[in-house]
Amino acid sequence: MLSHYIKMAVRQLLKYKIQNLISVVGLSVGILCFSICLYCSRFINGTDSCFSHKERIADISLYTSRGDLYSGIPATLIEHLRKQGFDEVEDFTFAVYPRKRSYNVEIKEGKELPYNDLNTMEVDSLFRKIFTPRIIQGSWEVAANTPNAVILTRSLAKRMFGESENPIGKRMMLTQRLFTAPKTTPRTGGIAYTIQAVIEDIPLNTSLSFLEKLDMLTLNDSEGTLQFSDRGNMTGGWGFALLHPGKTAQKLEARFHSMNLKHRLYDEETAITASSFGEKFWNKSIAPFFAGITMVVGLLILLTGLLNFFHFLMGTFLNRNREYGIRKVMGSGNRQLFLPALCPVGCHCINRFLANLLSDRNNQPLFEFQFIRFCSYHRKKSVVRTNSRVYGIHFIFMYDIMLCHCIAHTLYSHPDKYSRQ
Repeated sequence: MLSHYIKMAVRQLLKYKIQNLISVVGLSVGILCFSICLYCSRFINGTDSCFSHKERIADISLYTSRGDLYSGIPATLIEHLRKQGFDEVEDFTFAVYPRKRSYNVEIKEGKELPYNDLNTMEVDSLFRKIFTPRIIQGSWEVAANTPNAVILTRSLAKRMFGESENPIGKRMMLTQRLFTAPKTTPRTGGIAYTIQAVIEDIPLNTSLSFLEKLDMLTLNDSEGTLQFSDRGNMTGGWGFALLHPGKTAQKLEARFHSMNLKHRLYDEETAITASSFGEKFWNKSIAPFFAGITMVVGLLILLTGLLNFFHFLMGTFLNRNREYGIRKVMGSGNRQLFLPALCPVGCHCINRFLANLLSDRNNQPLFEFQFIRFCSYHRKKSVVRTNSRVYGIHFIFMYDIMLCHCIAHTLYSHPDKYSRQ
């Protein structure tokens, strides 16, 4: 009997080709757009989720006497806090704002190639303990004890050296003088750096560099901010504290207040505060607002697709109301009316799923955000994209079943009302 219903459903779909094609394409586009919007929203809402210590990290900030928040802090503040020692804190780290740098890179012995505008972030040796980047090649410990050490991301190492060449030990020559460099550094740079490690790519959805791809990290940088003679008079980066398990940023801030900790910056006393990691991003950035907008837009697009499908589906049932009347007269019950209504809808669902799957695969490179390949989240991208599509398909399918059930129940209860005269 089921095979008979399926044959009838296929015959019905072929009878109204254009109507069914518009229905399938319209709802497939709606599901695709909903999937993309949900993907974007989850991308933003998943900011910093790649860091395994996210809940234990606290932002260290400075407030002026007027209550204004500085965008960053001086490196000397973290040095001062390390000397103080706090029961709530396991370690402190300082990360300099990412900046563009240009290098001549030793690809092979005797061969160098220029690489311009590499997004570089200078960090200290405790960065790994707090943010836990996964080491692919080399050693962080060696880099932490090497002057002018460079740690490349996987994608940059692959772009420079390919899959076969080992980047560890290769030299990179700085081709410009940084504003934090010593006066003895030439204007053309000429400072040698050594590649000591390769890490997984840092995702784009982190508050460290949101939507900005980080290419490399530097440690013990003789030209950088951490060794700059005037680093105490500039807000050159961010400070972070790794809290002990069970401790919170609020407890650390209360400790700062109880000690009345101050830091002198720009000839004024500033208050030292601590907040949860990422709190400033959510309070100051427009990204959370954009996440809400994309979710609302996605739901509206999906609703429009559902209304379009409902319109065509009702037309299909009205075209078959004489058939339903005859079935009722021949003794068909609720179940016998429900299955012939469900089979065409099931075929619609399969067609929509295949159309949406094909369009999603073809457009995959257009929506490649690469917020994966870090820590234990290297498969998260495909999961998010697939879940977004599957959620939409499941929702539509359940909607179709309930709709068919209601129509069949109505036809069964009131056959005369919907039969043609």
